Amino acid sequence: LLDALATTLGSGEPPRAWLDAERTARDAIDRVLDASGPQFEGRIVRDVATALPEGAALVVASSLPVRALEWCMAPRDGLSMFSNRGANGIDGFTSTVFGIATAYPGPVVGLCGDLCFLHDVNGLLNSTTAPATFVVIDNDGGGIFSFLAQRDLPEFETLFGTPHGLDLVAVARAHGVTAERVDDTSTLKDALASGESRVLVVPVDRNASVARHRELWAAVAAALGR
Repeated sequence: LLDALATTLGSGEPPRAWLDAERTARDAIDRVLDASGPQFEGRIVRDVATALPEGAALVVASSLPVRALEWCMAPRDGLSMFSNRGANGIDGFTSTVFGIATAYPGPVVGLCGDLCFLHDVNGLLNSTTAPATFVVIDNDGGGIFSFLAQRDLPEFETLFGTPHGLDLVAVARAHGVTAERVDDTSTLKDALASGESRVLVVPVDRNASVARHRELWAAVAAALGR
């Protein structure tokens, strides 16, 4: 189907209107991401993707991380992207990252949420097979559901939010892996190219994240005159 579509459309440049809209939207996105305020997924994923060295691999988990990456990652070359779709979208993520690291020639970074990280936390026992860095966005639960209508249900925290209340730095260290909390993702460049297995936990407030993403979408809509 895609081959037929490409043949029909030809290989010409995208319409200029699309290119102009992309540049306008990109400028609006960066203005919001660079503004002062609480950390949120959009800023985190953009900074991680930008900070990775040439030839690196980024393994991104399902749910909110991959969506935020699609929204906010700045275009760049020299980066290989991988993802792993399990039955629930987060199965075996940690082990997958180390599996890729055993064969990939450059630095490997896994980008995931806290529940994804905990779902396969014993995968950290593979840390001696090949070095890999994990950036864990910790919003203490299922942050993606805060964007959906069920956030107003009285049973939201029990059924959807599912807060774990764990210190993920301590959890990683208990598995023998170097770990630290990161409060400013613009400082990640050296840590992402360290050459050793480590876990970088980036704390996020769920409610603040929803507010900042809405600000982001509104800025893009306003910039495009929508």
